[in-house]
Amino acid sequence: MCLICLFGDLSLQAQDEWITDPNTVTYRLSGRILVKSNLVIRENQQVIIEPGTTIFLGPFGGIDIHGQITALGSPEQPIEFVRHEDGIRWGAVVLRSSEASNQFSHCLFSGGGGSINYNYAMLFIDGGTVLVNGCVFKDSKRSGVRVQNSVG
Repeated sequence: MCLICLFGDLSLQAQDEWITDPNTVTYRLSGRILVKSNLVIRENQQVIIEPGTTIFLGPFGGIDIHGQITALGSPEQPIEFVRHEDGIRWGAVVLRSSEASNQFSHCLFSGGGGSINYNYAMLFIDGGTVLVNGCVFKDSKRSGVRVQNSVG
């Protein structure tokens, strides 16, 4: 069983194999990706999500970012964070870094907000800086975005 599955002709990778190298800094995600559980991005790691990527999140699955995320879609090729199973919410994309500058542009967040830990938001910002531009938040259990411990 994989925690991160890449659809199509790409191979499967387990989460532990994917992010345990402390010397690796940047990961690029593209295509159709399934996150079945909680994916953790460590402090020294950066994730770049390519335009047109769809990330399917399993029940209560999420992305916990202690490092940096850059998700720059376009109107023609948005980046989507969507539920994998109909009727079952995914958790949240959680930003925890107070030093990283995170960016989301032309992203769709849909069907999440399934975690009480993040006040049922799909994008939970706990400190740090984030630029959100042209994104759509729909079908969240409560608020699409929640911000705390952030200044500026």
